[in-house]
Amino acid sequence: MYRNTHPSIAPAKEFHLSDAEYAEFVKWISAKDYDYETKSEKILDDFKTTAEKEKYFSAAAAEFEVLKKKISHDKNADLQKFKDEITELLENEIVSRYYYQSGQIEASFKNDLEIKKATEALKDKDVYSSIMKNSMASAKEKH
Repeated sequence: MYRNTHPSIAPAKEFHLSDAEYAEFVKWISAKDYDYETKSEKILDDFKTTAEKEKYFSAAAAEFEVLKKKISHDKNADLQKFKDEITELLENEIVSRYYYQSGQIEASFKNDLEIKKATEALKDKDVYSSIMKNSMASAKEKH
């Protein structure tokens, strides 16, 4: 769908979904009939099944219903609550449509915390020197 209205995009490592584009996605997905179950909801359902088998559920049914209502998800609220995570997934998926697997890998680097930390270490002379000294010392101890 995105590719039909955008013949090209920025290079993979520079591509970002704008807030307006995310809002368009929210509008589009809100018109679709979809459902999902959160891990919390799944665990609560498993708990209910187990409690019923053990014949404890009837004593806790009211509390169960209260808890179920508290953890029930709201699709629209979740689209805002998890905007960063959803945006990252959308960006990677969109990039893959233009730049295929290599572009998707390149785009994923911008969100990789280990790569960010390594890049920061390489830019900071003191940190880099400390890492190299520790690495050299470890190598000498092994031999």
